[in-house]
Order: sequence, then structure tokens, then C-alpha cells
Amino acid sequence: MSNRTLTRSCTTILVAAVLWMLVPFVAPAAYLVTARAESITWWHWYPPEIWVTYEPLIEEFEAATGIDVQTQYFGWSRMHEKLVIGMAGGIFPDVITVSSRWADTLAMRESFRDLAELEEPATFEALRRTFFPVALELWQTVDGKQYALPLDLDVPLLFYNAEIFNESGTPPPATLDWDSWFDLTRRLGRDVDGDELLDLFGLTTWWYPWITLVWTNGGTLVNADRTGLALGEPLARDAIEYYRRLKNEGPIPGSADALRLGTLDPSGLWKEGRVGMAPAGAWMPRYHLTTDGDPGSYVFEYGMTHLPSGPTGIRAASAEGSGLAVVNGSTQQDAAWRLVSYVASEEFTRRVASQLEGFPAVISVARDTFMESGEDGQILMEVVDYARPFPKGVQWWERLYPTVQLELGRYIEGIGSLQGAIENIERQTLPWPGL
Repeated sequence: MSNRTLTRSCTTILVAAVLWMLVPFVAPAAYLVTARAESITWWHWYPPEIWVTYEPLIEEFEAATGIDVQTQYFGWSRMHEKLVIGMAGGIFPDVITVSSRWADTLAMRESFRDLAELEEPATFEALRRTFFPVALELWQTVDGKQYALPLDLDVPLLFYNAEIFNESGTPPPATLDWDSWFDLTRRLGRDVDGDELLDLFGLTTWWYPWITLVWTNGGTLVNADRTGLALGEPLARDAIEYYRRLKNEGPIPGSADALRLGTLDPSGLWKEGRVGMAPAGAWMPRYHLTTDGDPGSYVFEYGMTHLPSGPTGIRAASAEGSGLAVVNGSTQQDAAWRLVSYVASEEFTRRVASQLEGFPAVISVARDTFMESGEDGQILMEVVDYARPFPKGVQWWERLYPTVQLELGRYIEGIGSLQGAIENIERQTLPWPGL
């Protein structure tokens, strides 16, 4: 696909999104003015450049419902700690924007309401059907309680630098498997200045949760009854060994390579046009391929495709994102639910679609947004079908992932054995944090 075609497609998307934002909002019947004013508090992490789009819509909600919404901004990295400390001291919001990186642990502690209890069953089910199934699954407990509604999705695709492919005479990647991905990564790496050090790299996994390769090999991260990790199983071991080979023989640039070439980390190498491929979410073009976020100014011609399938043809991708929850203990839960269902609604999502840092969770909005970009849009819609959340009910992000990443990372860098790394992980994660 040419850069001109991609630019035209992206421009069409942005124009459409702006037009949606200009359409006057008509409040659904559920949001008509109530008899008495109520006040609720919403904690979020949207910076000013995003909140400027949200603010007038919230004002419309207040005017339509008589509910006063007090908002408080906290940085994404502070939100989890702020809520934990606040709940311990009895100071917490009615509504909170939650991250898939930490919300499951709090849901295990019953920090959020089961939203199905706050709405009529038929109405709640109709609302649920507007979202991608995996987006709903992301915010469900292991026993099926819906503790948040999805706002966006973060699912990885494989972006590639079309200029590097053209210069090397290599066809752009289409359908890849592990073997062809490995070969392509090695083929694109080059020493340009003759100092016997690579100046161009085939792949960066800077934004990629590579442990999901276990899924593409048919393995699992946690065993079926959630009583322990499954990283010692053969399918998981094979995936880890594959990534070790890819990382070291590819090779994939690390922080030392980035510093040698004048950037702080491998994300800088990608933006400078020194890397052929990079797995990342739908946010990649705006935040790592433009000049100062200008959607009409791409630093190089790019394309996108699916991440490679495993040896048996399985495709898998991680599903992450943000959602909106009602905090358990709120004294204004009905009013809080009205805000949550409003912000997650199709009307609201459509009006802020151009500002979301990711993938709209509402099916119709995603389809209308991405299908304008042709083949790339089709890929974006297809990846949702095989995306899956990380393990639930086991404190994956809080306890397991940091240890898994550290110990397996040491092995991949050449320190110790795989068996030793797995034993270290198992020892450090006891007692097992499951339910």
C-alpha cells in the first residue's frame, strides 16, 4: 500500500471523526433531567489535550441529567496506588477509569460493583452487544461478573517500514509464521557504515509482550484450574526458546544499540527509520510515526499486517485497554452507573473516536473508523477475533508478570538455564496468588 493511499485513508478517518464530533448530541431517554441534583466524583488519567474533547460532553450529560460530575485527574502510573490508598482511608471516587494492567487484582478484592446489578437485564444485555466480545471479557472476573465497561482496546499488529523493504528488494510481509519472521528479521539487519556493527535492524519488540508467543504455539501461561504457571510445559518452553533465538540471532536492538546510535531506547531507532518491523497497537502511527502528533506528517512510508502465526497455524494477540467502573462503597451508585453507561455508549465513543489512544471498543464505531482505510482497516478488525486477555484471578500484572519478565529476560540474555529460570519464577511466586 502506498504512503499516499495510507495518508489519504488516515485523513478520511480524521475528517469523519471530526464531523462526528460536530454533530449535536441528543441525550437518550435514560439521561433526561432527574428531579433532584446529585453529585458524583470521577477519577481519570486523561491529559488536557484529551480532556478538552471530553469536557463539553460531560457538561451535556450534567445538563441532561441534573447530575453534577466532579472530575479529578491523576497520572496513569499513580491511579492504582491512589485508589488503593484512598479506599483504605475511606476516600475514593464514585467512578474510576481503570487499566487492564491493574484492575483485575482490585476486582478480585471486590473493589468494584457488578454493573449488571445496576441495570435492567434486557437493557444491560443490549448495551453489552454493542462491544467486541473480547473487550467485555477484559473486564470480567473469573466468575463472569462485569465490573467495568470497555472504553478502548489495545491489540498488537505488525507495523513495517516500507522504505526499508523497498531499498532491500524484499517484498512487504504478508502472511508470516515463526520461521519466515525469523528469516525476515535476519535479512533486514545491515551494517551500513562498515564498522561491523548493525545500523539497521529487522525487528524491535519494544512494545510487544513477547510472552504471548506461548499462545501462538498452543500453550498457556497459567494452567487450566489456575493453580500454577504453565511455563514449564513443552509448548511454552518451545516458544521461549524461539524468542531467545529471535532476540539474539535476529538480532533485536536493545538499549545499548539505541544509545550507540544516538537515541534513548529502541523506540527512537524505529522512528528514525532504522528498524524494519515493530509490533504495536493501533496508536502506533500517531504517536511513533508522525512529527509532533500531526496525522498528516509521517516520518516514513509504513504498512501493517498480522503478527506471525505459530507452527500449527494458531494466531494470538494480547488484549489490553481501559474501562470505566463504579467503585464499591459509592453512595451514589445509580448516578455513577448513568455516567459509566453514557461514557461507554456508542454516541459518546463516536464523538471522541479521534482522541482515543487505541482501538474503539464499540463495534460500530471501530468498523466505521477503520474500514475507511481499506486493507489496513480489515486487519485491524480481524485482530480482535483472535485477541485474548492475560490470565485473570491470579494477579498476573501485580505479582506474576514482573517475575516472569525478569527471570526469563535473564535467560534470554544468556544468563543461566531455562529450567533454572522457571524454578526461580515458581519459587518467587509462592504462595500462589490465585483465588
